[in-house]
Amino acid sequence: SKEAQKARSEAAKLVRQSSSSVLGAMKEGEIDIMLPVSLVSLIVRSSTDGEWAIDVLCKWLLITTAILFRSLILQFVWGVFLMPFSMLWFFCPLRLFVGGGQKMVGNNDGKKKANGKM
Repeated sequence: SKEAQKARSEAAKLVRQSSSSVLGAMKEGEIDIMLPVSLVSLIVRSSTDGEWAIDVLCKWLLITTAILFRSLILQFVWGVFLMPFSMLWFFCPLRLFVGGGQKMVGNNDGKKKANGKM
């Protein structure tokens, strides 16, 4: 959509401007010598290509969200996958005869009573 593309280009412009000013401040204070090379190269690349930085940030945000909510996502997918089977079981007359029996529970006298009532 046009709105998403416009927001992406505006964010990329802001990233380019801010990373360029960070590079200037780092060179003035000679901080770039103390920082790891990978971090400096990341800032340099984002100062030239802000869209790349926005894309990488969005991908990492998506991956992190998927990792944090993986159990919820898997539960949803599993529920959607099993929905036809649960609907079939709900309307199946066989379920009236399966699993509805009384459970026998033993008491201290060795006698068994239905439903655990003493």
